[in-house]
This record gives sequence, C-alpha cells and structure tokens, in this order.
Amino acid sequence: MNFLDALNAHVMWKQRLKSYVAGTSEEELDPEHICLDNQCVLGKWLYGHRDALERSELFEKVRSMHATFHESAADIVRLTQKGKAREAERLLNGGYADISHQLQGLIRKLAREHQYEAPAAESGT
Repeated sequence: MNFLDALNAHVMWKQRLKSYVAGTSEEELDPEHICLDNQCVLGKWLYGHRDALERSELFEKVRSMHATFHESAADIVRLTQKGKAREAERLLNGGYADISHQLQGLIRKLAREHQYEAPAAESGT
C-alpha cells in the first residue's frame, strides 16, 4: 500500500466536507457509509494486516484514530443534512481537523515502524 495515497485521500476529505457543508458539492454523501472505517484504502489495509500488526501499540492507536476520523466525518454530514451547517463547520474546523492532523502523524509513524515508505509531513488538513 502506498501510504502517501492513503494520506492524500484522507486530506481530500476535508475539502469534500467543506464543499458539502457550504452547499457547493454535487456529491451525495451517506453518513452511514462514511462512518465505516474499513471501506477506504487505509481501512482495508489496516484490517487486512491486523494479525501482523496488532502487537504494535501504534497500530491500535492508528486503527482507533482512523475509526474516530470516519465517525467525525459522518457527524459533519449528518449535521449538514439536518440543516445545522454552522455546527458542522465548527466540527470540521475544530475536532475533525485535530483528528485528521493526529491521524496523519500516526500513519507516518506506523509506516516508519514497519519500514514502509513514510511520506513527509504535508499541510492542508
């Protein structure tokens, strides 16, 4: 798995959510699908390598933070769908942004720990 691609996909979620909250997105986002942390490239990789990596404390932190990331993204969509765009925007720029940033750092550490190519730090989360 290319960790840079996984990171970039997660970074792009902020832009997708920002457009959705602003009402400028043409995407139909389903919070019941978004909250599933095993459907994206990173999630499939994490769950697919669980046996090999689960002894690592870092793996469990990444898995847990990744699940929180997806639930937070789903919450933003739910709030938007309920007409609570201000609350959704606060979550997007607050808790969600913090989770996203922390997750990126954990993914980089996990990649280094297991000798995968670890991407350099990026901004834009």
